[in-house]
Amino acid sequence: MSPRKRTPSDPRNRGQALDAAGRLQRRRRTVSVRLTDAELVAWQARQQASGRKELGAWARAVIADAEHLHPADQPAPGDVPIINVPPINAEAYHQFAQVANNLNQLARRLNTTGEPIDAELRSRIGQLVDELADLGRQLRGR
Repeated sequence: MSPRKRTPSDPRNRGQALDAAGRLQRRRRTVSVRLTDAELVAWQARQQASGRKELGAWARAVIADAEHLHPADQPAPGDVPIINVPPINAEAYHQFAQVANNLNQLARRLNTTGEPIDAELRSRIGQLVDELADLGRQLRGR
């Protein structure tokens, strides 16, 4: 009698996956993700509703589905756009990013103090945001 061949779903294959050639490969890499308490509860609820026994298996399945549903030339959910700045503009773009960050911090502080913001100041900040957005597009060559 020959030994029974293992299938990918065999419980003895825990921690393994099929490679492109159909061979079982041991999973050796770990990826850590930081979540808020609310995010963890939501992930666990979705994992349980999916019928998967492990959160890691559920997360791998969700990511694999997202990869297969989106063409390679289209951004998938969660993708961060890559900003390509021509080399000649790199230093100017770095300075631009610092100015934009400072403006963002100023606006955040004004919004968190609870004090009313003068309409003229609010208008000027809006103009600066628009001008910085235009400058950023120019520096990126768009």
